[in-house]
Amino acid sequence: MIINNNILLLVSFLIGSILTIFFVGYDNIGFTDVKWFTEYDTISDFLALKFFLQDEWRFPLGLNSSYGELKNSIVFSGAVPILSLITKVFKNFLPYNFHYFIIWIVICFSLHIFFAYKVIFSLTKNINFSIISSLFFLFNPILIQKMSIHLSLGAHWLIIAYIYLEIESNIKFKKAFQIALILFSSLIHFYLTVMILIMHFIFSTTNYFKNKKFRLYFIENFKVFFPLLLCMYIVGYFSIPTSDSLGFGYGVYKANILTFFDPSPNSNLNSWSFFLPNIKNTRGEYEGFGYLGLGLIILNFFLVFYLLKNFTGVIKKNIQYVLIFIIFMLIAFTTTVNVGSIKILDLKLPIFLYAPLSIIRASGRFIWPVYYLLIIFSLFAFYKLKVKFRYLIIILLIQFIDLTPGINNFYNPTLEGQNSKLNDPIWNNINKNFDKIKTTKISNSSNVFVKISSLMIDKSYSETNIARLGRYNRKEASNLRTKLYSDLIKKDVDLKTIYIIDNLDHLRHLKFLYQDSNHGLLYRDKMWILLPNLKKNMIRKDEINLKKIKYLDVQLDKIYPIEHNINSGILGFGWSHASYGRNLSSEGAWTEGHAASLLFNRSKTIKINSIILHFEKSINIQNKPLLVDVFLNDIFFKTLNLINQKNLKVILDTSEINFINEVNIINFKIKNPVRPISKLESVDGRLLGFLIKDIEFR
Repeated sequence: MIINNNILLLVSFLIGSILTIFFVGYDNIGFTDVKWFTEYDTISDFLALKFFLQDEWRFPLGLNSSYGELKNSIVFSGAVPILSLITKVFKNFLPYNFHYFIIWIVICFSLHIFFAYKVIFSLTKNINFSIISSLFFLFNPILIQKMSIHLSLGAHWLIIAYIYLEIESNIKFKKAFQIALILFSSLIHFYLTVMILIMHFIFSTTNYFKNKKFRLYFIENFKVFFPLLLCMYIVGYFSIPTSDSLGFGYGVYKANILTFFDPSPNSNLNSWSFFLPNIKNTRGEYEGFGYLGLGLIILNFFLVFYLLKNFTGVIKKNIQYVLIFIIFMLIAFTTTVNVGSIKILDLKLPIFLYAPLSIIRASGRFIWPVYYLLIIFSLFAFYKLKVKFRYLIIILLIQFIDLTPGINNFYNPTLEGQNSKLNDPIWNNINKNFDKIKTTKISNSSNVFVKISSLMIDKSYSETNIARLGRYNRKEASNLRTKLYSDLIKKDVDLKTIYIIDNLDHLRHLKFLYQDSNHGLLYRDKMWILLPNLKKNMIRKDEINLKKIKYLDVQLDKIYPIEHNINSGILGFGWSHASYGRNLSSEGAWTEGHAASLLFNRSKTIKINSIILHFEKSINIQNKPLLVDVFLNDIFFKTLNLINQKNLKVILDTSEINFINEVNIINFKIKNPVRPISKLESVDGRLLGFLIKDIEFR
């Protein structure tokens, strides 16, 4: 007996709908309910969709330029591109703040259990066994944990569906279905596409070694890659440079050797196990979370026993799956291998290898195909060993009891997340005056994103540079930061834009520039904002708080380390973090763009005869010196010629300079800054000049 696919889909849909209600809460089942978006990524996914629907159609079809102010595509968010594109066709008929994420969660749960059943039934032809077995797939930590954070990455059913297409031999148009699945995955999430492509390549290559037909091998792969690249081009994967598809994280966001036995992604999150203790792992290994559950751990002993009975025969017959297991494990563990918190291997790869590996920077996610293969073949081994069916039910009960802590946590949503409401009435009062909202520092992980997200959800803005994207154009972001700093310094503000001030360095410079202007600097909901032409909205509390913003009070013969975003600091506009390439550093600051400023107070009793600048590094190209014009209080002082030197001390003789008794400013005009990517030293697209470590006044 075989269950009709239509009936199976209907039952799967009903189960998926019930699980969705428990997952998001009954009160949140709706296409405009947004209060359950409490995670950083779910908030950003919704906002990406919102701005995409507000924007006009562009080409490539996925372009979403009004979200982030960058030329980016909806594919670089987690907003399920295929549903975003379909929804945009009907955008004029949709209510405000419409979203399809409830539908998406139903789809993921439904197809997950549907293909789980199909895989097990294909192997066993036993309906009862397949029904019970499919529940091991549904109540699994990696699916629920990931879907609660990254909605689009909840499509684990794509992995199971591809495995089903390979396992089941009696499928008409199998190759066409496989190609369609790969194309469809690219319209959901790129990581899933890469996983399925690797599996496809392994199956294709092993088949080639069996039949030795290279022409057929080439044609089959061409039929996959050509339409895939065309599809990716149409939706906007190539709207950013290829180098910007690379990202930091390979060797950090990985899996731990003990991931299948570790019930918590990291020590800050709740445990998934009622029985097993948490295993301490290292930073970033939450991406490789792969706890099986005690029931599945028990089932895997049956798999081991089954393999030992006929190891050579089983391995030879299933060489494709063995290769998938090995290759994906190697990708997930990376060259930095940890057993718990103990590092047992740390291979340093040649620098040129980090580029392709950085495309899959969160490599820990590649544990997922291995995870599902372990479930599939442990259940298959249990069946082939002819263990009594009632023991499978007992093991399922153990699995469910063990996962109770995690299930209770995720199926009883508290809605207490990172999205904080803004309470000050100023937001309602000013909204009619502004149609854009921006931060003073364009970044892919803005400091103000979470705080301001509730305002962007509730109100309608035509454009923002406050965004969170999976990938973005680093060069364009640097250019936009440079232009914004230049505009603000020239007091060329957009009168229709609310400016959220990112940090104390920017605030100090803006106070210096605008405190005597008609523009308002307001402190509301623990954030500083610049409101063009609305100084009248400043209240006494704003003025008091603004007076508390201090500049560095100079003392002679004291070395001041350069630090970002501190009280009584010295930095103004034009500075960026100190990291360079794979060297992550928090000491000092790079100049970014063509201008950077230092601001300080001088007491009238202090005579500054010299200023000593300690440059950690300067950057130039083709042995041409980095040219830097130095201005003291807007008066040209001298030009520096810097040649790619480290630990360079520059002494400015200021004995003839008459500093003022209030705020003084040093402006650096960098004539020929360089992007590290142009030197092939890093994928860093920032426009850098020199890295300053500290400053001393004598």
